[in-house]
Amino acid sequence: MSDVDPLKIAGLLRRLVQIHLKPSGDLDGEKKVDQVFQFAMRILGSRISSTVSGDDFQISNLITKKLVRAGNQEKAREFQELLQKLQAAANRGVALRHKWALLHMLNSLSDHQESMQPALMAAFSSMGLKTIPAPKPAPVAEPVSNEFSGLPLASRPAAPAVLPPRPLKERLAENLGFEISEDVLLRDVVFMFQGIDGKYVKYNAKEEKFLIVSVGVSRSNRDLIGRLSELGWLFKRVRHFVETSLHDTDSAPLQRRTHPTHPTHAPTLVGCTGLVGQSFCAAVQQELNDYVRLIAVLESQLKAEQHQLQLTGVAPKPGSGLTLRRLMVWMHEPLQRMRMLAMMADSVQGQKGGLLASTVRSFTHHGAPLVRSFVSHMLIRVCAPLFGMIRGWVSEGELHDPNGEFFVAVEQKAPVDRMWFDKFTLRPDMIPSFISLALAKKILLIGKSIIFLRTCCKDTTLVLDASNNAVSGLDYAQVERLEPAIDSIAAVVNKHLLQTLLERYKLFEHFTAIKQYLLLGQGDFIQYLMDIIGPDLAKPASTLFRHNLIGILEQAIQGSNAQYDPAYIVDRLDIRLLEPRQRTAECGWDMFSLDYHVDVPISTIFSPDVMGTYLRIFNSLWGIKRVEHSLS
Repeated sequence: MSDVDPLKIAGLLRRLVQIHLKPSGDLDGEKKVDQVFQFAMRILGSRISSTVSGDDFQISNLITKKLVRAGNQEKAREFQELLQKLQAAANRGVALRHKWALLHMLNSLSDHQESMQPALMAAFSSMGLKTIPAPKPAPVAEPVSNEFSGLPLASRPAAPAVLPPRPLKERLAENLGFEISEDVLLRDVVFMFQGIDGKYVKYNAKEEKFLIVSVGVSRSNRDLIGRLSELGWLFKRVRHFVETSLHDTDSAPLQRRTHPTHPTHAPTLVGCTGLVGQSFCAAVQQELNDYVRLIAVLESQLKAEQHQLQLTGVAPKPGSGLTLRRLMVWMHEPLQRMRMLAMMADSVQGQKGGLLASTVRSFTHHGAPLVRSFVSHMLIRVCAPLFGMIRGWVSEGELHDPNGEFFVAVEQKAPVDRMWFDKFTLRPDMIPSFISLALAKKILLIGKSIIFLRTCCKDTTLVLDASNNAVSGLDYAQVERLEPAIDSIAAVVNKHLLQTLLERYKLFEHFTAIKQYLLLGQGDFIQYLMDIIGPDLAKPASTLFRHNLIGILEQAIQGSNAQYDPAYIVDRLDIRLLEPRQRTAECGWDMFSLDYHVDVPISTIFSPDVMGTYLRIFNSLWGIKRVEHSLS
């Protein structure tokens, strides 16, 4: 405007003021014209500028939002169409100067429409801005544009032909500048948190993520919804894991998939089985229930705000209502929990028992106290079946493990005399990480001892009450007390077992008898037996018969101090004839052997392998004794 005469501008401005004020011609009227003219000149000469940045797109979006929030969806659509026509005109070389300033002025006037003076309204009407009646919208015949008002008629572009209205779905697909209400988006986001499709945010099964349908949403809101969609995706994933584990544990493994922004949440989950697996699913379901309750609170707050808006027509104060950014803050901790649930579900798929508990416990090795506390709280429920099995095993010797989850395995077909060795074994892969191998062996020994007492020793007097059963009531929260409790129970059980074997089954007397008879410790008995049995053993092996030698054995017992031994010891002495390698070539000395019979529960200590060792020692000593006897 440097080439425009300032005096001409001042004259035009004074004339404009005179036209609008219409002075009466007296001194008061001229004085009022002078005051308004001087005020207008000060405004034009000042450096005052708008605090809003001069962005056409921003001011147009602001006006569109205002119309949508006021419920004028049709006016918002018409406003966008007019903007498109202005843009089309600009593309043809006919641009409206200061478009942003005009839009900003119209927006500011709409904010103060109620306080506008009738004279000002009339002034705008006289300048050509016709007021559109409120009850019915003006028909769209030709776009109203003031950018051509100063051009000659011949130079004005032809008005575009009036096209028939297109379907709303087609217009929305192209109209990305039209922004839907954030309240509607919030409602869809709340649905998305529950894995449910909303009106504008839906789950795409092909891409396996939540997508915004083709409606106008600002880039910032799209980013926020995209970040919040992870929570809904994780919820669907974890819920599917629980349903698979509880209702379809025998289903075939499903196709593995990856979250687009979080590749650590890789495979589609396969359910876990067993009591520990069900406990893990119950713990996960409890977390999901807490999460759903939180979503219900958010939904109730959103409905309350919408109800207030419908009743009063007054929106909540800025900063007090529910917004997408506020949701990002509120849902940060639930998102972290859901991520942990998804990662744990990824890790335990197909596992059971102690292996599953060890996998879950590995997540406690984390630097964040919140994560450690969260996983430890879940482990209380996950490990409850394992602690129940431990209590039953070390207290009653009972084991209910239909799914093979406990680290003690049972072989049902093992014979009674091999019960101690073959019936119960350890499963190393099922030992939880909070139980060491030495502690697991001690737990195995306690339960095996209790069953040995009741099955082999026929002893039911061992009762573990509250005073000597320290493991009662323990769970993962007191896991550090497990080893001392097992040590105290082991001391009680081992003492009772040893006392039973020594007092009731005379274990020491059996050790002494084997020493005296099989290791040739009873000298007079061995010398007398060799004297009277020597002639028979000198015969060929084929002529020996066991019943004949039994009589000689009884004669040796009666002729020595062995007759004073208890009957339960002497009655166990017997003669065994070994299998000859060459029956015709060997004599009786090569076949003869003393034997000592043992039964349950002593046979558990003096097993067939142990007795075989004793017999080989006897044969060696017997051969040496024979040489000594021959030389004497």
